Amino acid sequence: MKNLFTILLSAVAGAITALLFQRASSIAEAARKSRSLEEITPLYKEMVEKYTGDDQLYTDHQKAWIQFVRAAVQPNMTELEAQEVAQAVLSFHPPAYNFNPPMPASWEKEERQS
Repeated sequence: MKNLFTILLSAVAGAITALLFQRASSIAEAARKSRSLEEITPLYKEMVEKYTGDDQLYTDHQKAWIQFVRAAVQPNMTELEAQEVAQAVLSFHPPAYNFNPPMPASWEKEERQS
């Protein structure tokens, strides 16, 4: 009888402990709120101000947006935050007419001529 009472008491205590941990984890998950893109990375505001027009070169646009993506992609993002970052990346349009292909090295020019 004493063994049965001990087993029942430990089962009830385990169940109560499991419920408390489950409730605490659900409260912690619910407390996570999505942040705006500016809160995720302050670079976004700078990107919008400096690199939305056609004043900068294509390569400058590309380097700035790569830096933004590296700063924006963070672990433990909510789904909404990930969608905002993805939308910002998809809406990136560098100026097409400012693209200057890299110049080949001088030895490459000489090989082409011969």
